[in-house]
Amino acid sequence: MDVPRREVVETLRAALQGLEHGRSVDGPQRIERVLRFPNDGRVSPENLKRLPIIRPDGTAVELGQLVRFEERATPSMIRREAGQRRAALNIRGF
Repeated sequence: MDVPRREVVETLRAALQGLEHGRSVDGPQRIERVLRFPNDGRVSPENLKRLPIIRPDGTAVELGQLVRFEERATPSMIRREAGQRRAALNIRGF
């Protein structure tokens, strides 16, 4: 479908980790503003399949049309980075 991997990865990163939207300064404290999906369990494979990916020509295609989602039992490693939990994903070529 002619969608660069980079676009898919950046869209997934924005959906799952959020996008930095600037910083506010409150006295000595700096507050980063991040836009992200609600952290209420709504981020599921079914919802991610409907995530719009913008193609180079400006049209959108749903992620589920580009990739196949598989759920497998694998050992996972959850790390912390800057106080946030991070899990690794195995993404194979399209």
